[in-house]
Amino acid sequence: MSYERFGIVVVGGGIAADHLSLELRRIGFGSSIAVVCGESMPPYDRPALSKAFLEMDVSSAELALRTAQFYQANGIDLFLGDSVSQLEPGIGEVMAKCASGRSVVAKRIVLATGSAARPLTGVPGGSNALRLQTVEDAARIRRSSSSAKSMLVIGGGFIGLELAAQSLSRGVEKVVVLEAAPRLLARSVSSATATHVAALHRADGVDVRVGTRVRSIQSADFGSGWVVALDDGSAVAADVVVAGVGSDPEVSLAESAGIRCDHGVVVDARCLTSQPEIYAIGDCAAVPVCAYTPHARDGVSLVRLESVSAAKAHAVVVAKNLVGRPEELWHLPTFWSKQGPHTLQIAGLRDGYDSVEERASSVRPGGRAYVFYVEGVPVSVEAVDAPLEYGGALREIRAARATI
Repeated sequence: MSYERFGIVVVGGGIAADHLSLELRRIGFGSSIAVVCGESMPPYDRPALSKAFLEMDVSSAELALRTAQFYQANGIDLFLGDSVSQLEPGIGEVMAKCASGRSVVAKRIVLATGSAARPLTGVPGGSNALRLQTVEDAARIRRSSSSAKSMLVIGGGFIGLELAAQSLSRGVEKVVVLEAAPRLLARSVSSATATHVAALHRADGVDVRVGTRVRSIQSADFGSGWVVALDDGSAVAADVVVAGVGSDPEVSLAESAGIRCDHGVVVDARCLTSQPEIYAIGDCAAVPVCAYTPHARDGVSLVRLESVSAAKAHAVVVAKNLVGRPEELWHLPTFWSKQGPHTLQIAGLRDGYDSVEERASSVRPGGRAYVFYVEGVPVSVEAVDAPLEYGGALREIRAARATI
């Protein structure tokens, strides 16, 4: 069997893969690097798919983080349009077999496989709902909504709310958001922030409905579009239906290689998996919560964050370990979401908080920030249209962490 040999092979094509490959070069890694990605374009900015790309501010080509020539100039081989289908760990090296028939061998493999948009399962006609995963998906949503008068978004998380707000700003007359949970952003923010965000969307003209489930999606009897039946017996007609019901980590490759997985690829504070030659970073990695916060109730629990800042932090830690500079992850995660005219900013994890302080925005009427404390120590902030308050709280949190 013929194969190509590299020092490091990175599996994936997102921000984590890009940042790792460049960080390795920046800190002096001299061996060969390959990035294997199932999509046909170089690693690109996936968070922008539900933001600037849908606003038509950028083209698909502009989403690319670097040009192919840039990677080549830095000695990084890109294998695009090919996916790793099998990993075979050996002694001191790993073979990666690709769908194209190509095989590569590396001393270390880094999984940056990300997450996949969850399908709308268990709902008759659920496959009729568009999903947002790739640049092609985003282009399809952009085309479909460009002439639509109505849109139904299933799911009241970050992606669903960003899609709803962007559609409204592009001229879609009627936008409905359905969320099965009792409130929006149930897995992401506090109830106070969720209530405020819901009020803002309703004031902007979005029909937000919580505690509502979809029973079926069927084509309309007349004209184009869809009729979505709800569990309360009512129905909503829409030209476009989009599902943003969460994501699942891409773990099938890791599982088939015998790597421990638990709602993500399980790693330690170095982002090393249960296989000593394989690391995992970014959205696919389940990291000990103590790597993010010292105040978690259970420091050994695992958490999977979909965050650009976390992905980059993982990449930096792995790069240092790969060049023989042992380091463990200690990172204050940050998040942001642009929802039409509103910006949501988050830093830190609220785990174990015992008090919260509300701060009004000094620059935008109605904006506010919530700062969460553990025994008087600030650990997290959630801000909506309150950039100065967010920045102030962020400095306070960082100062508190510096004393630990």
